[in-house]
Amino acid sequence: MQARLRGIAVRAYQHAPMQTLTHAVVTVDKGVAHDARGKPSLRQVTILSEASWLLVCHQLKVLQPTLPPYAFSWLNRRANLLISHRIFNTTDIGSTLRIGSCVLEITQPCNPCVKMDQHIKGLQALLTPALTAGVCCKVISGGYIKLGDQVTLTPQPYQALLL
Repeated sequence: MQARLRGIAVRAYQHAPMQTLTHAVVTVDKGVAHDARGKPSLRQVTILSEASWLLVCHQLKVLQPTLPPYAFSWLNRRANLLISHRIFNTTDIGSTLRIGSCVLEITQPCNPCVKMDQHIKGLQALLTPALTAGVCCKVISGGYIKLGDQVTLTPQPYQALLL
C-alpha cells in the first residue's frame, strides 16, 4: 500500500499547542510555514509514522475501538507530519521523501523529550527505540503539501538523484 500524508501540524512558538492544517507550504528557509522550528537545520521538519504511533498507543492501552483511528492524539508527539503505511528504520537515514511537490532528506532519528511523559507516563520510553518517535528532515526543495498526498521514499541521498 502507498504511504500517504495523514496529518500536518505546526506550532506558533516553542511551547505552543500544535495546530492542525489541511495543507501547507514548505520552504527551504522556513520548513513548514508558520512552524516555530522551521529554520534550516537537520531537524527542520519532523515526521511521525502512523503505524509506529498506533503501536505505542496500543502498548499504552490508550486505543479505543470507537474512536478511529486513535484516542491519544498524534499531536502529543509534536511532529509536523504524520504519514501512513511506513515504519522508519535506521537504513532510511540519508534517504529522501517526496511529499506533494516538496523533497525532504531524512537526516536523523527524532529523540523524544521528557515532555512526552507529561502527556502520559511511559510515553518517552516507548518512543525511544528504533525511530519509533519518527525522523527529522531538512528541506531539499520546497513546495505545497496537502492531506492525502502520496509519500515516496527514495533510498539514496538526494544528491544521487541529480546525477
